Amino acid sequence: MSGKYRGLEDQIYDIELANEMERMFEKGGGVELRNYIISERKRNDEFILNILEWLLLAESGTHLALSKWVLENETCFSSDQKFLDFCIRLSVFNWRTDGITVFLKLGANPNQEILPGRFIYDVCLNRTQHFYNSNYPTELDEAITAITEYGGVSYLEYNYRDRIPNISRLRDISMHDSWCEIFLEKISIFDVGIQNNYINFMLLMLNKSSKPSKKWISNCLEVIDGLGSKKVLDLITVILKYSMEPRLTLVYGDMEGLPHYRSSDSVKESFDLYKITNSSSFILKNIVRICSHLDYQVDSSLLEDFCENMYTKHFLLGIRNMKVADTCFEEILKNNDGVLKFKELINRSNNPLAVKKMKVLFEKYQK
Repeated sequence: MSGKYRGLEDQIYDIELANEMERMFEKGGGVELRNYIISERKRNDEFILNILEWLLLAESGTHLALSKWVLENETCFSSDQKFLDFCIRLSVFNWRTDGITVFLKLGANPNQEILPGRFIYDVCLNRTQHFYNSNYPTELDEAITAITEYGGVSYLEYNYRDRIPNISRLRDISMHDSWCEIFLEKISIFDVGIQNNYINFMLLMLNKSSKPSKKWISNCLEVIDGLGSKKVLDLITVILKYSMEPRLTLVYGDMEGLPHYRSSDSVKESFDLYKITNSSSFILKNIVRICSHLDYQVDSSLLEDFCENMYTKHFLLGIRNMKVADTCFEEILKNNDGVLKFKELINRSNNPLAVKKMKVLFEKYQK
């Protein structure tokens, strides 16, 4: 393959030059190539950009060996900040953990947008939860470690850390779903003490047990008492409402005008826009569970809409989140009019698999 092509952010890449450098590398083991790069950099300090994207696409053979050699040789790279920032973005788009790590060491900014509203940290973290090749999660975990070491944080943490001093306590939550920013916005107006109570409540909602224990419920009620049941109800209402919406921006999927992420599950935007992150799945389940312990009751129609929304089927993704939907449906059945609500949800659903699951849960509940 030869010629030139336009890559990320309209950078022009010279494939023939890359092929020639590959031949130099194969022939001389890097000595001739190093001298050539040093010579070219005297004329153009950012010379390596002519081939960098093509190198980062490498998957095997001499092509991959050359890309690794380039990344290991700092003499190839300019120290210009804009250059380094572009190089790390390029590494993220091509899922090259070695590139991410190298450019962080050279001084690239870890806190820059890769997609609208998504920093490098966000993209790499979310990618570990939705992968195609089993090697990528481990590699990207290493990238996240490096990003964190160099001060990288999520987009929302970066933008709210001045208003919410202890926001770093929420790092176990993947801040990608549609309710996250509205939650931070709501608590940002309070003093640090009240903010910490809301953070404590949210961390309790990360409980991963299949069934809530008495101890967990007791801990939740203690925090709820400190905040006030009505305020917690308002918060829960907002979270459930916004959780039914798609994300406002993609995390890693295809996007018009941007390159395709290599080995991505996402062929269509629906997968990425409607996927519920792992941490949010636990939070939503536990929020639904705690509703019955509040002094004020959540609007039953909201729970029904939420249940139906979580059972909704999306192309590639399938049911939006079966576990969250099942938990919500079980809570609905506990109400006095649970049987009536069951029939209404069955009639409203156009998803045979969801209907089947609701019938199984209903039979289990009747026993």
